[in-house]
Amino acid sequence: MRNILVCAAIATLVATFAFNASCSAPATRASDPTRIGTAAALPSVLSPESAAALAIERSPRVAAAAARLRADEARARAVALPPDPMIVVATGIPLDDMSSTPVRISVMAGISWLFTRDASMEAARARCTSSAAELVAHAAEVAAEARMLVRATIAARDGAAQADLAAKAAERLLASDEALLAEGELPPLERDRHLAMSAKAESERAMLEAEARRLSAALASLLALGELPELERGESTAPDIGSPRDPADVSSARKALASAQSMLAEARAGGDEGIEIGAGFERDMERDEAIGLEARIRLPLARRAHEVAALEAEVAAATAELAETERLAQRRLHEATLRCERARIARDAAVRAADAGDSMRRTAQASVDAGELARHEADIIELEALAHAIDAAKAHIAWAEAQMELERLLLPNDAPAAANAATNPPSTSREATP
Repeated sequence: MRNILVCAAIATLVATFAFNASCSAPATRASDPTRIGTAAALPSVLSPESAAALAIERSPRVAAAAARLRADEARARAVALPPDPMIVVATGIPLDDMSSTPVRISVMAGISWLFTRDASMEAARARCTSSAAELVAHAAEVAAEARMLVRATIAARDGAAQADLAAKAAERLLASDEALLAEGELPPLERDRHLAMSAKAESERAMLEAEARRLSAALASLLALGELPELERGESTAPDIGSPRDPADVSSARKALASAQSMLAEARAGGDEGIEIGAGFERDMERDEAIGLEARIRLPLARRAHEVAALEAEVAAATAELAETERLAQRRLHEATLRCERARIARDAAVRAADAGDSMRRTAQASVDAGELARHEADIIELEALAHAIDAAKAHIAWAEAQMELERLLLPNDAPAAANAATNPPSTSREATP
């Protein structure tokens, strides 16, 4: 009988460890949406969308969010399992008779998890949901930043090129001003106006060249590239974006609330170690043997009520913080929508003015070729037209930045494809439509 009980206890212990190991081991999945790929080929031409895919693939922020999701998934599997058992070995030092000292071996296990299991699993699922939303939010933010940097870099380079043309046109204009001024055919006030236009063109060129360098460096840093490939000029349209989604700070606030609720449920039920039961084998020096049963119950006499009250306050605080975070997110979405619309209107107006200026330049050049307009007048028209082109480039940069802020707060309609891109980014060598 003794051998049967000992073997049964050992078998139970081994089975418990094997069950825990098999349940806690992460399952092998063909496509894990939290694992960030690193094998996509570097494109020879970088479009806004291929830059977004590459940024998601290489972003440490996205990788960290994916790792946190895996951690929450592992915790969710753990809370569904019983706590690991404990082996207790006890003996003593006799004070009078050696034969009165037993040796006891017991296996102890907590059972409080049975009372907190449902609440803990619900909280674990909520944390996983929040972590998944946080991963999507970080991926969307990184992708929006990459698209913005591609569009803004192209616009800044265009603006710098137009400013360079304007500076050269201003040099020609000032050179012709000298001759006309010496002949008395140019009023000094007109000369001063041309000097101001030349100084502005130089300033715009320096500013836009610096802005192009800054944006290029930011894009290379985001994509972890030493040198940028050629950038593809995409259409200045917004991506396919749909309903509002939780930004990263709202997802984090939801996760904090779920954690606080889980801790409160466990505290109300007594915690994982509130009640423990066990069974063991006992034998003394006189070879007397027995099977012992044991129960340990922690009495909530002093601290429990205060601990529960503190956790209730934590849940109330997390609930209020979530409500405030959601309110601020709604306000950011409203403001971003208005800014993006204003930037789009300003961009479209600047583009129309630039197109009109370009038409003026062509007309002026044709009039010069036909001998109907002096070169000096054509240079003035060209300088004014190039100023409109520079304004259009700056309006494109402002629109790209405003669009980025809106894209960060809206869920793409192709969200399943975007989530899959975080796992297996598509080949960035193929042409993508921005």
